[in-house]
Amino acid sequence: MKFMALPKVEGINITSLIGEGVCGAVYIGKEKRKSAHLFPEADTKYYAVRVFDSMAVNRPAVELAVNRLHQNGLTSGVMPVAWRKGPSGNQCLVMPLIVDDAKKVSLSTPQTLQHKFGDFSQEASWPLVESIAKAIESLHNAHIAHGNLKPGNIFFDQEGSVLLSDFAMGYMPNISMLSFSDALLYTSPEQIRNSDGYASGHGYQWDVYAFGVLAYRLLTGEFPRCSAVFKEIEAQLAENKHGQVAYSSDDIADLLEGEEIAQWPGDPVDYREEKRREIIEDCLSLDPKARCQSLNELGHLWKAIDYQYEESLAKRKTNKAYLVTALVSCVMTVIALSLGGVIRSAETKKAEVKQRHEEALNNYDQEVQSYSEKIEGLAKELDEAETIKGQALAGQQAELLDAKNILSHAARREGKLRHQLIELGRANDEIVAWVMRTQNDHFIPLNTSKSAEAKIAESLEDFLTKIKGQHEFAPIKARITMQLAELKLLSELPQQADKLLDQSSKLWRESGISDPSRVARARLVCLLQSLDLDDAKLTEKLLVKARADIAALQGSDEIELKRLHSVLALIDGRMVQETNPEKALGHYELALEELKGIHDKLPDHVELRAEIVQHSLYSSNLADSLMRIDDAGRLRSEAAIHLKWLLKKNPSLEFAKIKLAEMEILDAEEDLRSGNDQAGVAKLAEAESLLAGLNISDGAPDGAGFQLAVASGLSSVILRDLGRITEAGGLLDRSIDIMEGIVAVNADATEPLYRLAVFYWQRAGIYGAKGEKTKELELGKQSAELMEKVLSLGAGKRSIHLRRSLAYLYGNLGENASSLGKSSKTYYNKAAQMWQKLIEIDGKKDEYSEGLRWSKSH
Repeated sequence: MKFMALPKVEGINITSLIGEGVCGAVYIGKEKRKSAHLFPEADTKYYAVRVFDSMAVNRPAVELAVNRLHQNGLTSGVMPVAWRKGPSGNQCLVMPLIVDDAKKVSLSTPQTLQHKFGDFSQEASWPLVESIAKAIESLHNAHIAHGNLKPGNIFFDQEGSVLLSDFAMGYMPNISMLSFSDALLYTSPEQIRNSDGYASGHGYQWDVYAFGVLAYRLLTGEFPRCSAVFKEIEAQLAENKHGQVAYSSDDIADLLEGEEIAQWPGDPVDYREEKRREIIEDCLSLDPKARCQSLNELGHLWKAIDYQYEESLAKRKTNKAYLVTALVSCVMTVIALSLGGVIRSAETKKAEVKQRHEEALNNYDQEVQSYSEKIEGLAKELDEAETIKGQALAGQQAELLDAKNILSHAARREGKLRHQLIELGRANDEIVAWVMRTQNDHFIPLNTSKSAEAKIAESLEDFLTKIKGQHEFAPIKARITMQLAELKLLSELPQQADKLLDQSSKLWRESGISDPSRVARARLVCLLQSLDLDDAKLTEKLLVKARADIAALQGSDEIELKRLHSVLALIDGRMVQETNPEKALGHYELALEELKGIHDKLPDHVELRAEIVQHSLYSSNLADSLMRIDDAGRLRSEAAIHLKWLLKKNPSLEFAKIKLAEMEILDAEEDLRSGNDQAGVAKLAEAESLLAGLNISDGAPDGAGFQLAVASGLSSVILRDLGRITEAGGLLDRSIDIMEGIVAVNADATEPLYRLAVFYWQRAGIYGAKGEKTKELELGKQSAELMEKVLSLGAGKRSIHLRRSLAYLYGNLGENASSLGKSSKTYYNKAAQMWQKLIEIDGKKDEYSEGLRWSKSH
């Protein structure tokens, strides 16, 4: 790519070309006189101005990253950047020019790691590795994955601090042409194979791998894999700046995947270096799951290693002091033992003579005492024998009496138990009879005035009345009370169910048996029902009980525990979603982690996968509303994996087809918004293929009909832009027919109302293009009415977008009415009101102020 002339950029004089890389050209620029400093913190008037090659850079990805950087303020360790208008109205990326000699800018060497590799000894390399890690961590904290880490993109400012540049460039999604770059030598194989992963949140793991390569090379002077080949490639690139080398990107990926990490040269100097080497090896794993998930996680691990290292040093100092004390003590003990030995030798001989004399006297006394004790023992044994004989006779008589009492009590208990079992059988007979009457297709159902729950509860309560006061039936009472609690849950009476659960738990404990998992499950259902009833007092009480019930299950079945924890996390999220949606999303992700844990144990469980899909999509929508784009994309991708599995398992599964089609449509809409029409068309075609043959008259606000209508509406936009107006109008008519049917049965569903309003507006535009101004005005009015209704129902995150659309729509209606000779003042007034409201809720932006001025001028 050659530029025949220097570009012109607002506020900057372009003086010369620095060079051309795989992503475009970089120029030297100097701040024009009286122009404000772009980067006061950089203290420079010279800039590097980058003009992108549109085929080698994903411009939306770079813009998103720069916007996030600005939203988070000045990020430590990251090169400050700004946009300025460049050639042909395009924007150029501007950053401070960092060179070794500010007086000879054009002849200076860029202050990058690429030019300073040989300046660092191994001892000096560790602080540099730490600085690079902190800079990448700072970028990750701003929700930006670099994706293009290499020595040439790591600068040093005047103080020698690290500054990262050129993030979101290189091997990014939707790049149609990219020359070979030295970035490949630091790129993970999975990024080389599929750079689309950047948009799905995998960029952070790519950065972890690239950091591992940089760290290993700084510390050893070698690449961790394929070092000889990679150094040869570096030499070729140094000779040829246009990326013409003897290897392709796939060759690089093959080389990396076919070689293990090289051995570290030499042993680590201490425990800290040993553990840090292990973490760098983990970063270099070819399995992304085995790496740290971001530099934030790596930073925590290194801090933990530093803490353990400092702690071990402190322990060594303590142990050294203790050792000195112990040695002194041992010396004193040896001296004391030596002196004591001499004294004890003389005393021993004297004691031996005295001991032999005393032993002779003691032997005589012991023989006399022995004979006396034998005589006393014989007399005592005779007395005990007489006592035992009397006790045996009395015990025999008592045993005979007890046997008679036991037989009598057993007979009474057997009769009572037989009676209770007969009554329980009668209760079960009534239940079975009721089921037969209501569910047997061969007979006309009779006596169905009572519900199943009421009939069963009546029989169980009658049985409890009959065994009232009989403690031996505690297990049966506990079980029946539990069943009654569950029946109250079926009737959606959580307060009554909660009281019965308390009674049942008490009876379980008294009987010595329990079913804690069943109690915990029922308590969670109670909690969900209290939330549905908006009973805050009951919810607060039940939440405490539910947590206690689940805590009592520790050590129980792992799958059951994960299931209960997932439900509790969903409830926690639901309780705070209105006031703290960020926290709610955290709870929902915890619930998903528990469900994934169950999925690992039961990979073929269809219902479980469907539930994971449901919660993933819900969480994705919440992440979208919070502008957490990466999280939303990741959650949708996870849902898509399970949906495709479900569809493969059951090719006729409509739920999976509809949800997958919805995802394709959302992605297509994003592609069309960013100008990537070709990808958008392909995704719309895939969505329509998934929806083919499904019932599009289902009337559901998110069903097959809704998705097909949205897809057709988007396709009509593409056809309109291609000048195929008649075809576009036909597709829109189809979308309008389907969506009008959905709105008819879902009058307050905001998404169908919004989509129908958009279809009316698009159709009005096509009528206008054909000169049918009356139809254009009529459909435009219908569109405005629907948008107003969506606002009144609550537009949520779409509120500002909807008001902006209405402001423009009312302006169009005013112009149309005026061209037809009709009154237009009302429309212009409404447009002015919309612009004024936007200023109040979103700030005084130029677009809003200009719109307000224009509306008031008519």
